[in-house]
Amino acid sequence: MTQTSLEKILVIIPASGKGSRYGSALPKQLLPFDGTTILEHTIEKFKQTKFNIDICLIIHDINDTLYQSVLNKVQYCVKGGAERQASISNAILSDFAPLYDIIAVHDAVRPLVSCTLIEELITQTVQKGAVIPALPIKDTLKTFSDNRITATLNRESILAVQTPQVFHSSVIISSYRTALSSKELFTDDSSLVEYSGYPVYYIQGEETNIKITTPSDYQYANFLIHKNLAR
Repeated sequence: MTQTSLEKILVIIPASGKGSRYGSALPKQLLPFDGTTILEHTIEKFKQTKFNIDICLIIHDINDTLYQSVLNKVQYCVKGGAERQASISNAILSDFAPLYDIIAVHDAVRPLVSCTLIEELITQTVQKGAVIPALPIKDTLKTFSDNRITATLNRESILAVQTPQVFHSSVIISSYRTALSSKELFTDDSSLVEYSGYPVYYIQGEETNIKITTPSDYQYANFLIHKNLAR
């Protein structure tokens, strides 16, 4: 696919988390990583693709001095909300979002996503409207109640979903308006789009596109990049 003036792309990166689950005084997206920070490494991945991509960063406090070095690398900075969905809604329902044809949402703490995956997701979305990366489940999955196993799920029909999740702008904007009026909460953007009645497609994700949530995730991500197993 050759990018034209009709394919303006915006990537929204929510980075307003404070690292409570990680247990660090510093937000995990600002931890050092490969000579920079996790967040800056993530932003740079989108700048390295063959597409001309604008970035919208979502942070808890737009005046936070911890983020000053990052702000000159993005086109927009939006204040975060009480939870992830509210934060992204602030960007999706902004005045600038409708100016774009394609809108993606990507976790700030997935710095190892490849340019190849980003480009393929965008290409597929131009054709299909909503595309996400996902991986098959390797483990056996079970439901439980009061420490007792209640059922075993068929993992052949279950996927582990990653980001970036990519959408036609009209699809994701309409879906966030629907979610706002319904007051439903969703764990990711594709769930919100499904709820609004749009079909969502998937392509194969990447084993190395991990989300850094715990100290062991951080150690593994550093291992991958220092061994040149991911870039």
